[in-house]
Amino acid sequence: MIYPSYLFISLRYLQAAQKNSTIRTMMSICFFGIFIGTFSLALIVSIMKGFEKATYDKMQSIYPQIIIDADGQDIDYQKIATILDDPLYHIAHYAPEQHAQALCHSLENHTTPHVIMIKGIDINKEEYVTPIAKMIIPKDQTHRLADLLIDNQVIIGKQLAIELRVRTGSQITLMYTPEEDFSHTVDFLQKKLIVAGIFDTGIDEFDTNFIYCSSILFQELFENHGITQIYIQSNQTVDENILIKSLQQRLGLQVYSWKKLYRSLVAALELEKYGMFLILLLIILVASSNIISLLFMQITQKRKDIALLLTLGLCQKKVKHVFLTLSMTISILACCSGLIVAYLAGLFLQHFRWIKLPDNVYYTTHLPIIMDRHLFLYIFFVVLMMSFIASKIPLSSIKMKDIATILKNDI
Repeated sequence: MIYPSYLFISLRYLQAAQKNSTIRTMMSICFFGIFIGTFSLALIVSIMKGFEKATYDKMQSIYPQIIIDADGQDIDYQKIATILDDPLYHIAHYAPEQHAQALCHSLENHTTPHVIMIKGIDINKEEYVTPIAKMIIPKDQTHRLADLLIDNQVIIGKQLAIELRVRTGSQITLMYTPEEDFSHTVDFLQKKLIVAGIFDTGIDEFDTNFIYCSSILFQELFENHGITQIYIQSNQTVDENILIKSLQQRLGLQVYSWKKLYRSLVAALELEKYGMFLILLLIILVASSNIISLLFMQITQKRKDIALLLTLGLCQKKVKHVFLTLSMTISILACCSGLIVAYLAGLFLQHFRWIKLPDNVYYTTHLPIIMDRHLFLYIFFVVLMMSFIASKIPLSSIKMKDIATILKNDI
């Protein structure tokens, strides 16, 4: 295989730099500057991506991917179900939801009644649209809603269980009214329920205010309440936003992602990720600027060689390629080294979760990280592009004129 002549020359310059302490030091500064910048960029952005996914997973432990809402009005579930079954929409699963407010307290412990939201769910479909069954403690065991929510059994949040001072198997009393019109005096009815399970989503607001029961029990308690929401889980191949727009046009109802409920949180995560990416890019930009100094030093030191090469017939473009290859070799080696070390550090953080986080502040108990090869490839090309642009600046000083003067003075 025949290699370009300028490649051999640039490699010789790299070897010769080891004998010049000034050039060697400058090359080391360029190398470690790009190495540290690339390493930091890849690792920090991977951690930010991990935090984003951990937050999304936590939110989807209580909310589905897509929600169909009728603003508290009853939904014709059977009619909508036929539409959702259409293969055109690529919907994997859907489940009906019913909601009502009530009071609950424990007669055994004489606790103060708590205002709660009771959710009636389809025990055979809910597990496919929300992972609430996986949130039931102990989480290392398999729980099926169809086995827990039978007769008058319910599952309640961990924080609510603490406030009511109850545990699995305890009885609680539900105080409710089947009336939907509160413009006149209403009478509260009571129903004794059995705590069949306790779920822990890690979101105190949810764990304090929600109780799950079967749709059969819900209809028995609130016979005038119909289905007000439908939860949807789409296939992974379909675009979520396109599906939402299609369903809105077809149904004429509110269709939205869970992200709409937490717009400020989603926007903050996006802003933080891109802001951190830009800040770390500035670090790499500073590191890449050292290449400008290195090439100016090399061009000044090798001006006699440049003049001889031009005299012997090597075109100006090929001479520039010599020094461009020199700078890009350093950049590629530094960038690849930084990405490899960042990847190894990420694997270490994934397998040895020794960095703990306070669960009352974050939505995860350990430092999350996601190693995305496409992200690493993107960082690689961005760093090389910045190094390439920085390298082009000093190469403009290589010109055909004054060759005779240089040869006369330096030989």
